[in-house]
Parts: sequence; structure tokens; C-alpha cells
Amino acid sequence: MADKHINVGYEANRRVINIESRREGPLLDQEINIRLRPRLIVKGLLILAFLAIIFFAGRWSIDAPDIELTSLKTTGLFNNAATEKAETPVATTADVEKTEPKADPVVEKTTDSPTTAATTTPPPTETKPATTTSTTNTSPTETTAPASNEKIITKYSKVALAISNVKVEIKGKDPTWGKIASIEYTIKNTEEGTVKPDYIMISQLEGYDNDYNKKIPLPTSAKTIGAGKTITSSITVPNGFTYSEATAGKVDDVTISFVLFDEKGTAIASYSKGYDLSK
Repeated sequence: MADKHINVGYEANRRVINIESRREGPLLDQEINIRLRPRLIVKGLLILAFLAIIFFAGRWSIDAPDIELTSLKTTGLFNNAATEKAETPVATTADVEKTEPKADPVVEKTTDSPTTAATTTPPPTETKPATTTSTTNTSPTETTAPASNEKIITKYSKVALAISNVKVEIKGKDPTWGKIASIEYTIKNTEEGTVKPDYIMISQLEGYDNDYNKKIPLPTSAKTIGAGKTITSSITVPNGFTYSEATAGKVDDVTISFVLFDEKGTAIASYSKGYDLSK
């Protein structure tokens, strides 16, 4: 009897050892037991079905399918609305244009000739005489434009300068003093080419030293003088040239020297004369 119990215990221990030995093998070779409960499976399927119904109901509310109402053969509201729409005429743009009355064009006729077509004549324009403004610098009396093939002279020996008159502005008496306001000049070019004077310098006034001088720019019209041409004009002295009887002596005969220069500062011609600066 004791031997039987020993054998039964030995068999149980060997089964346990066999199960443990199978579990000690590789993970991929082990056996996995899955237990399923039908009740839980049914509950899970019902939940999934409920969620699917909610999902499709939401999609239906967003993207509702189009239903062709023309396929519904009813005699109710839809047929009446369609009939009223078909019977109501729609006015087009062309119809509106046809019905609008067009205004007749207005034709003006002249009183002199009623049978001829009207002509529009502009109102007469007043012709105003051209106004001339006097300037101190007058244009040269002769044409100074040189020929296109003339050479430019830079060494001068046949150019003459003359200052025929000096106009002054008297500022005071005893002693007399004033300003030289403008000069009248003549430039004669007898060179074989064009000369280009740029300015006239008052280089010397009697009683004053050589530093007491004044530069008088020439107008553009006098800065190019062709061969054989002569110009005569007047020019304003910028800001005037002040003199005084106390320094120059008797102002009824004051010697003034002038020099004509080109744009490079080369002297072209000179002129000196006594002038009456008392009036």
C-alpha cells in the first residue's frame, strides 16, 4: 500500500518536471493558451456596431445625398412651383433695350442757312500783342554763329575790344561817389577762325591799385564769335563797381582799363579810356 502511494507521488512530480522543462525552451517554441468568454465577445461587437452607427449618422448629416426632385411624380407643391416658374417670363437685356425710348439727336442749325447741316464754330480768340520785357543785357547786333568747319582760335592777335559808354548810379555828392552799373561794349573778330570770349575784366580804375578790379561775365550769345564778325551790346556789372571822388580824383574824367578774357583766362584784347562818372 505504501509502495502505491510512492509511485503516484513520483508520477505527479515527473509531470511537473516535464511542464517546467517545456517552459524553459525558446520563447517562440512555448505554447500560449488563450481563454475567450462569449459574453464579452458579444458585448464588444455591440459596442463596435453602436459606434459605427454614430459615425455614419454624422457623415450623413454633413454630406447629405442629392435627391432628384424631378423624379417625384406628385401633384402637390413641387408641381405648382414649377408651373409658376415656367409661366413667369424673364425680361432680358435686349428686351429692355428695345422697350426703352431713344432720345432724338439734337441738331443745331445756323440762322443764316436753315437747309444746311449745323456746324460748330469755336468762339473767336483774342490775339494779345506780345509783351516785351526790357533787359539790361541786349542781344548782339550781328549774327555771331560761326561756320561749322571754322577752327577755334586760342592765340589772339586780330581781336579788338571797345567800351563806348559807361553808365553809373550816383550815390552821393561832396565828394561824389557812386557805382558803375553797366557798360556798352563792341568786340570785333578779324581772326581766321572762331574766338570764344568769356568775360570782361575792369582791370584798372584811376586812383585805385591793380587789386581793385571787377569781373563781368558775357552773355551766352556773345561767347562765340565767328571769323569776320562784330558784336555790339550792353552788359550789367554784377553788384556794380563802386568808385569815389576822394580816391579817383575829378570824376568827370576817370581813366578805366578793360581786358577781354576767354574761359581759360587767356587775355584776348584790351581797351582803356577816360569816362565821365559824374552823371
